[in-house]
Amino acid sequence: MAISDFTKSIELNNGLDADEYFERGMSFEASGKLQQAFIDFQKASELDLDHRDAADKVAELKQKLAKTGKPQPNPPTPTPVQASAPTAQTASAPAQSPPPAQPSAPLAQPSAPSTKRVALLIGNGSYDNAPRLENPARDVDLLERTFRAAGFAEVIVRKNLDQAGLMRELQAFRPIARKADVAIVYYAGHAIQMNGVNHLIPIDAKLKRDADVDLETVNASLILSAADGAGRLKIMILDACRDNPFANAMVRTAATRSIGRGLARVETSKGEYVAFSTREGSVAADGDGQNSPFAAALAKRIEQKPPLELRRLFDYVRDDVMSATGNNQQPFYYGSLPADLEFHFGR
Repeated sequence: MAISDFTKSIELNNGLDADEYFERGMSFEASGKLQQAFIDFQKASELDLDHRDAADKVAELKQKLAKTGKPQPNPPTPTPVQASAPTAQTASAPAQSPPPAQPSAPLAQPSAPSTKRVALLIGNGSYDNAPRLENPARDVDLLERTFRAAGFAEVIVRKNLDQAGLMRELQAFRPIARKADVAIVYYAGHAIQMNGVNHLIPIDAKLKRDADVDLETVNASLILSAADGAGRLKIMILDACRDNPFANAMVRTAATRSIGRGLARVETSKGEYVAFSTREGSVAADGDGQNSPFAAALAKRIEQKPPLELRRLFDYVRDDVMSATGNNQQPFYYGSLPADLEFHFGR
């Protein structure tokens, strides 16, 4: 959105949304207006003391402004809230004493409905320059129903995205993830690895030369960046190791560019979990039925009662997929999770 759009949205929300100040600050900074950006980042940090991105930006811009010799501006006076439009922060009976603060739930507790979970589901199948994949669109529809039934607060579905669309949707998901405890991004479609780096393939990619990979695709690491800020857990799920029609047809222009089969393993940081529909260097099946073997198994296990813990769930998904594919496809998972962290997809 443009700066003017963020300003209107801030006014409509009575200046109480930290993320809107943060996003407007990002726009100011991109336009070179560092003082205005500093004010917005400071305001976002004041409204949400846990907003780590805003706090980081305040510290960063303090240094930049100091180098330019410009003074650090004072934050604006908060926009007053209209009495006729009470908010959740306005007490209906101010004379009553607030209830004592309750201790936060320990990390080892299973995910309850009060744990806010959000998901972005992307299915790319209608490729302009490659054979069509039938299942990704149906896979995201299946998982949307499954996640909603499991009590997710927000489930966003996007299909057949070009490069600009992929970047836009990943960027738009960031403020949503920052307000959640658990953020999940699922991608079904073509992907490729070059020099050990995984890339999602948009529907408009041509990939005639190996040099085009960096220019026409989206680095898969941006999925975890899109989920960054989630309070407890970030999950990336890639059902994207299908036989790639681009790899063999590419003109190789540099010996230093290596196009590998399937996807490359990834390194995870604390609180991150990555699920591949097949192990690194292998190819997954799109599936002969309505859904890919991986998506079908994932939906089945999320619906299981009582709900399965994250690591146990994906163990079952692995076994289901291997059974359905005659052991030709073995899902693989990477994670850096605390030993006492338990997360349940279902409720």
